[in-house]
Amino acid sequence: MKKTFLFLALCMVTKQQYAQSPFTTDIIVNGVTIGKGSGTPTYNTATGYNALKLNTTGDQNSAFGYKALINNTTGSYNTAFGMFTLLVNTTGVRNTAVGDFSLESNTIGYSNTALGYQALDHNVSGAYNNAIGHYALLSNAVGNGNFASGHGALYSSTGSYNIGLGYLAAYHQTSGDNNIIIGSNIELPNLTGSNQLNIGNIVYGTGINSSTPGAGKIGIGTMTPTEKFQIGDRFTFSDGGWKGICSNIKWDANLETNVRIVEGPASGMFYTNKGNTAFLNGSTKVAGSTLNDAFYTMVLYNSGQVGVGTSYDLNGFTDQTIKFYVEGGVRARKVRVDQNSFADFVFHKDYHLPTIDSVDRYIQQYQHLPSVPSEKEVKENGVDVSEMNKLLLQKIEELTLYTIDQQKQLDQKNKEIEKINDRMDKLEELMKKMEQQVLNEKK
Repeated sequence: MKKTFLFLALCMVTKQQYAQSPFTTDIIVNGVTIGKGSGTPTYNTATGYNALKLNTTGDQNSAFGYKALINNTTGSYNTAFGMFTLLVNTTGVRNTAVGDFSLESNTIGYSNTALGYQALDHNVSGAYNNAIGHYALLSNAVGNGNFASGHGALYSSTGSYNIGLGYLAAYHQTSGDNNIIIGSNIELPNLTGSNQLNIGNIVYGTGINSSTPGAGKIGIGTMTPTEKFQIGDRFTFSDGGWKGICSNIKWDANLETNVRIVEGPASGMFYTNKGNTAFLNGSTKVAGSTLNDAFYTMVLYNSGQVGVGTSYDLNGFTDQTIKFYVEGGVRARKVRVDQNSFADFVFHKDYHLPTIDSVDRYIQQYQHLPSVPSEKEVKENGVDVSEMNKLLLQKIEELTLYTIDQQKQLDQKNKEIEKINDRMDKLEELMKKMEQQVLNEKK
């Protein structure tokens, strides 16, 4: 019924404004004051019992509700909607309070926004705060630049530049600045600390909004990350001096070539304190056992070398000229090897082709071809595929020259044989004639 009378009164006021001169003072309808409140300003709006009652020079204020902005004197540009909103504000400016008791204790604080029952209720002089939700930032008195959204978010906080999002987010945080908390009914690791992060009790951080660039640390599954980015206890970028991305693996700070399995099986990639990157396979190992270099599936050495399936330790290969080592077979569809020279020099006119006799003597003495590695050398040093291909082609080209020379010799011999045969044929014909002549003479 009271709301009906108020509505009718507003209609009557509107009608009278068109029909006769407007009211020059506030009016009271059924105990509800309607007007601009006290003081000389002309751009205030006051609706409600004692709204803007003590105002003197404050202007462009809007007060709706029981005792809204009742104590305001010189504060301007404030909006109060609800019972006791901005109740004790005197000189504070540019505040917005929507909801009973919101910004109730504010006196000189400015540029605050409170939406919800008792939001920013205890704020006195804090500025640039935003509270959305029942009891949001309720205890803040002098803190600045806070943002709270959610029932009871940052309820106990008195610090500055904190962000709380979610139902009862950081409810018990009493002090500390530059904290960020996102989630329902969760707290920060240190209830009085600063520069902390907690997202859903999963992602934690330190050094948030720190004055030192790059000082922050992020952790997933750990409340106190010690590295720039750390994931829990078994999946971590750093642990005892080793760095990696692994599962079920724990490092001992005293170990340089071994890691211990927390829960089997285990595998992953990690960065060693020697500056190498190792890929490890411990799928056949059980919890509690250690993994040594025999279980590295691949190692990228800081010397620029790569080992696949090798049991070499983390110091790399002894021969620094070897850049890629594979223990076991390699299968490929195509392999291209760069060459600076090839064996065609064998066909040059100035090439000295060894004689067959000299090659024979060399083989008899050393049991392998000239310029070709011996069996002992191959066992000790392996085979340089590029160099060996060139050597083999050199021997094939030399053999080709030998064959060509032999063919020339054969051709020459054949010509000589043809001449001999021709002479033999002529001699045979001559002998036949002589025999016939002898026979004729006998007759």
